[in-house]
Amino acid sequence: NGTTYYYQYTGGNDGNGGIEVNVNNGTDNIQLSLGVYPSTVRIAPDPGGVKFTNSDGTPYAGTDLSWSLKGNSATTGTIKDKSETTGNYEYGVVLSDSSGTQPNTFTCDPSIINKPPA
Repeated sequence: NGTTYYYQYTGGNDGNGGIEVNVNNGTDNIQLSLGVYPSTVRIAPDPGGVKFTNSDGTPYAGTDLSWSLKGNSATTGTIKDKSETTGNYEYGVVLSDSSGTQPNTFTCDPSIINKPPA
């Protein structure tokens, strides 16, 4: 659509949206926020706001990971990681632009790592 978008992730273990948890330590709720420009950009409504993939890019089909927006927020939500399965995953946030342009999908750098128990 020719629009330049800027975005920054906060939250997660590293403060930049990255998540690393130990398997079998119970469910982790990771708060994430997305700073975006222009202000017409919002995270798509649930359930499609976040898409999870395996580290090889194939769709994630497990049950450990889920996403929900925080209340009426358009830029803040929670990734829930049950931490039951060891693995490396990626997530992408689906953004929509209310200025009338088509929805855009941005794949972010942060990863999710479920480490084996120590």
